[in-house]
Amino acid sequence: AEVQEVQRENAVLRQQVEELRQYERRAVQLSQALNQEQLQRRREEQDHREQIARWTALQRSWTNKTSETERALHERDEEVQRLRRTTENDRIELEALRRSHASAASRRAAVEARLESEVAATGELHQICDALRQQLAAQARPGVAGGTGPAAAGPSS
Repeated sequence: AEVQEVQRENAVLRQQVEELRQYERRAVQLSQALNQEQLQRRREEQDHREQIARWTALQRSWTNKTSETERALHERDEEVQRLRRTTENDRIELEALRRSHASAASRRAAVEARLESEVAATGELHQICDALRQQLAAQARPGVAGGTGPAAAGPSS
């Protein structure tokens, strides 16, 4: 009876040992699953941090590009304004040159008219001078009626 009692206790102990081994295997499995889950979580967190870093860098890049674009647009607007002012100044200067040219053309026309008048007067003066020369030449010739030149007085003695 004592042997049977010991065998029963041994059987119970073996069963308890087997249960403990099953619990141990289950604990190892759960520990491995937990480790895998923690590793997966760390990878996901790392991926998330990297994604946040990429998005942050992208946002900075867009902000910089936006600032550069705004700066370039502002510079272009200033250039357009400067060109408009220059164009307006050039238009004003061109209009002044046109008025000056018109005035110069008017003065030139007046000078040309005066010159033509003077040329005509000079032509008349030439004609008068030619007529006077002919008269003087006629008066200086001997034998011409009314000639009073030295030849008409005769040879000098």
